[in-house]
Amino acid sequence: MSYGTVNVKLRPIKLAFLVEPNDTASIMKAIEINTLLWGGMYNPIIPTFKRVPKVWKSNSFENYKSTEILSGYIDAFDPDYVVPMGKLSSLPFDVGNRKIISSSDILDPFDKNGVPGYGIGLFEIVHYFIEREFKFIRRNPLVFKFPEFGILFRLFMASIFGSLPEKINEIFWRSLKNIPEAEKLSCSIKNYAEFLKPGNLFLRRINSHYIQKKQPHRFRGHSIFFLDATKPLDIIDYWNLRAIGWKVIPIAKQGAEFDQNKQRAINFIEQHYLAHKSEMYIYHETNFLKSRNTTEMELNEFVKSLNLPTPNATKLAESRYMLQHWYPRIWDAWARDKDDVECCELETSSVEHDLSDNQERINIRTLDPEFIHRFGGQGRPRFANEIKLRIYDPEEVIAEVIPEGCENLVRTIAPITFLEEWRFSKTGMVFLSSHSHWPITFSIPRAENVFIEWLKSKQWTAEISEPGLTAKQMLKKLGGIHGISILAEEKVIKLLEGLVNDKSINEKAFRKEISKIANSGRFICDCDAIKKILIENDMIQLGIELKCPNCRKHSWYSIKDADYEIKCSKCNTNFLLPSHSPKEIKWSYRALPPFNLPDRADGVYSVLLTLHFFSGLNIDSSSTPIMGFKILKSEKKIEIDFGLFFQDSKFGRSKIELIFGECKSFNRFKKKDIERMLFVSHNFPGSILVFSTLNNSLTEKEKKLIRPLVNQARKNRKKGRPYNQILILTGTELLSILGQPHYDSLNGLCNDTQKLYLDTEPVELYTF
Repeated sequence: MSYGTVNVKLRPIKLAFLVEPNDTASIMKAIEINTLLWGGMYNPIIPTFKRVPKVWKSNSFENYKSTEILSGYIDAFDPDYVVPMGKLSSLPFDVGNRKIISSSDILDPFDKNGVPGYGIGLFEIVHYFIEREFKFIRRNPLVFKFPEFGILFRLFMASIFGSLPEKINEIFWRSLKNIPEAEKLSCSIKNYAEFLKPGNLFLRRINSHYIQKKQPHRFRGHSIFFLDATKPLDIIDYWNLRAIGWKVIPIAKQGAEFDQNKQRAINFIEQHYLAHKSEMYIYHETNFLKSRNTTEMELNEFVKSLNLPTPNATKLAESRYMLQHWYPRIWDAWARDKDDVECCELETSSVEHDLSDNQERINIRTLDPEFIHRFGGQGRPRFANEIKLRIYDPEEVIAEVIPEGCENLVRTIAPITFLEEWRFSKTGMVFLSSHSHWPITFSIPRAENVFIEWLKSKQWTAEISEPGLTAKQMLKKLGGIHGISILAEEKVIKLLEGLVNDKSINEKAFRKEISKIANSGRFICDCDAIKKILIENDMIQLGIELKCPNCRKHSWYSIKDADYEIKCSKCNTNFLLPSHSPKEIKWSYRALPPFNLPDRADGVYSVLLTLHFFSGLNIDSSSTPIMGFKILKSEKKIEIDFGLFFQDSKFGRSKIELIFGECKSFNRFKKKDIERMLFVSHNFPGSILVFSTLNNSLTEKEKKLIRPLVNQARKNRKKGRPYNQILILTGTELLSILGQPHYDSLNGLCNDTQKLYLDTEPVELYTF
């Protein structure tokens, strides 16, 4: 019985343009295409090198390969499609699970109906904007000052304000003929910054209408980018800072001496010198950022020429700005969050749908832009709907987190005829719609299926192990992950352990054990309520215990099996129920499968409690788990206790973490367990490795076994290599009466548990 919600969020189609840094014609064409497209300013222009230039190696620790830069940029921006430009259009590229399209696929339909082949066009936005904004007389007139620039510094100007091909530009101005406020003004390197005043509308600002940016939680991207207006690579870098979501104004060193540009920089700094919402004595600063093709001296001289006023004494003399002499590493996954260049989230609107009970397939309609033209697109995607699921099923574990993947992963939810319309991106499920009011139909994704198909895409064959099947049975009996909380008390587990192999406990002893559980403080309910939970979840069953008069052995019988004539389970002979002597009939309880399995149900209790721990870390977190599975590749087979895709949305959109775990109930970790996780670390770099036990501490032997993994992870991290963070969970966390620990990030939680249980020194999480 599934129930929950489906959230649909509307955003533009995202494209990434690949260009050679010295191919100015291709760069200009990419800018023109993005000027034509809704949300085009957020589409990256990615420099594609044959050989990485020297300016990329200004720091000794930077030694990137051209392929790493390309894949890193694509990973950062996570585009829906990739568009190679110029000579690159004939070359093969590895762009992951994305389709490569050509610039002509986008532009050619413009000649027919003024609508692009992919995405939504500028004219659609303009027509809607005019109809909406000029329907009534405005109290505050709109400002349409369009910069008109010539050949000199044309690429730089186009990157700031947008640019259209000559033929399309004429059509655009005809569409504005009824707006007297719209005017062209001469723009040069001397006065271009005046056009950047808030409120002035020009091409690039028009095509970003109806889009809201959601920044990462540690965002500090208010910047002035000091660059060389003649260098295409500097222009690309400026474009990509803005595409990532930074609020950035460019100051060209060729125009740095002019008062208009200086004044715009000063106004920008003052505009963003504001107190933090949570800390009134801490103020936002503007970041002066040096481009690759300018020097520190040039930047310092420009800042000095601004004659910035001394901060107000009432604001604790905080500086209004800071200097940064290196470019943020957008292409480096490890450095991205440290440099505050995690890509912003785009949203126009959202809607939430409620699921009805027992609904196996979801049938909804697309969430459409209000300004979309009825015709256009040539049957190609025009906008995107991001799908987020919050579904609960007491019998099946639902995949709340969908990892990035290929068509095999899409097949877990959609029929083969709809594969082209779906993409599993870094943020989850994305429906790429070619039409408005289009049906979206898909199956509710099951966690186990999604995880197995993802492993297949990585060339691993996967199957559920016996402990995994046991865990599934237990989870079904408990009514889902939330029902695992009944196991978060050691006395409950000890009670079940005493009932393995069909052992039973009489009613008096059972009540005594239940009283201990009730008095532990773990549950707010009384003895009868706890008994009811155990019985209703088919963990414990009431029956009778009788002594066979023939073999003289005691046996347990369920209420259903009990009769006036009973067959002995030991000697297989029949005997009569001692109705004449009711005292010989003893009420008794027994554990039901799979809770009556020996060896603490193959360690499944620890697996379930670990999943329960992650589900309770944050009220907004989501996960896709798999319990107890074997993976096989190249004749190497290994068993893993659990896997998990985890997303902590505590601060908005967050990274999807891949987690693998080795779990013990009350046993101890051994060398073979560490070797298994070491194998996992080599084959899944970047994943988090969890060592989970119901014991409250680790032995010295266990610490000695685990420490080398931690030390290796820290070495790799310092070198900027992929590393496997280590998380230690004990009974202190898994059986905690106080709930889950306070934490700022999974990285921080790993660091804390390493210090607590392995006696390691803490590490600085945000070192560069």
